Amino acid sequence: MHQLLEAYAGCESGTLPLCLVGYTGKTDYEIDLKRDYGSIATFKDFASGEELNELYAKASFVVIPSVWYDNQPNVLLEAALRSKMVVVPRHGCFTDLVEEGVTGLFYNPDDVADLAEKMSWASDNADAVRTMGINASKRVHELHSSESHISHVMDIFNSVR
Repeated sequence: MHQLLEAYAGCESGTLPLCLVGYTGKTDYEIDLKRDYGSIATFKDFASGEELNELYAKASFVVIPSVWYDNQPNVLLEAALRSKMVVVPRHGCFTDLVEEGVTGLFYNPDDVADLAEKMSWASDNADAVRTMGINASKRVHELHSSESHISHVMDIFNSVR
């Protein structure tokens, strides 16, 4: 999370507010982050339901600063369902789930300057960001709907008969 905060602090544009969702304030790391970056970002606890919907509605785009090789993070699917484009690291599942320039942008992992550049670009290109969000929504509905999943599972079952 510190990389996201460092990148945001270094954004040339920096006109969009930064809201970090999932902050608990229980670890020394989180307490230090809020102390060091509390003046430039809003820290929110985990959210769900209507509160989460409101947070997504206010967001122009979503940054997922994952350092782990996630399998399929819910935040990626949730953002796409709400027509939000994502900025994600170029590793793990993200390279399979995000299409560069179509549904989101990649940054090089551990490269704060690259992340800042991608966030600045997204801040300055609202029309392109909206288009990528719409594309992400279409893609998540095509690939991750119940109907699509059931069809894929049935194809697998039928192939092993």
